[in-house]
Amino acid sequence: MGQFKDLVTGLYKDYEVTIAKDSEEAYIRLSQLVDATTDSLREYTQDVNAKEIKHLAQKLKGSDSLSRQDIDLLRLCIIGDAESYVNVENSVPEWKNELQRVMTQVSGYTTEDPKVSDVLRLQALLRDADRVIDDLCFYAAQKDRVQKFEAAVQNLTPDDRALLFGLLNTKLESKYY
Repeated sequence: MGQFKDLVTGLYKDYEVTIAKDSEEAYIRLSQLVDATTDSLREYTQDVNAKEIKHLAQKLKGSDSLSRQDIDLLRLCIIGDAESYVNVENSVPEWKNELQRVMTQVSGYTTEDPKVSDVLRLQALLRDADRVIDDLCFYAAQKDRVQKFEAAVQNLTPDDRALLFGLLNTKLESKYY
């Protein structure tokens, strides 16, 4: 990926344009660029490791034991994205605090006959809660993926090996992984 620096620099410039415009269209465009960049990085990772992944797939197809390097490569292929996300995400305490703040406000709406303005405010608070819950849910799902992988790789059954062989082959054949 000779253009790695250009890719990152260009993405940051697009971010600056988005912030300056501060419009839905600009944020949608930036989201699409982030997704495209993520896909490019995934392809790069796959291309760099293709030879080793093919070798690992063949080991999984057979009954050879896996070395520490094999497990590390398997980790990279199966949960590398989740593990990296869990390791870099540092907003979880703030999200939990925000959710507590919002839900505390929500709990104050207990009238039997609310005003329309109260209903609209409650609706806004719930939308805010939903956004934070989505972030927390995604984080928890990635953390769970990592934990499940760690547990599963401790004692691979023949069925596990066959499943992993299939996953690796699918990834090698796919443009994205």
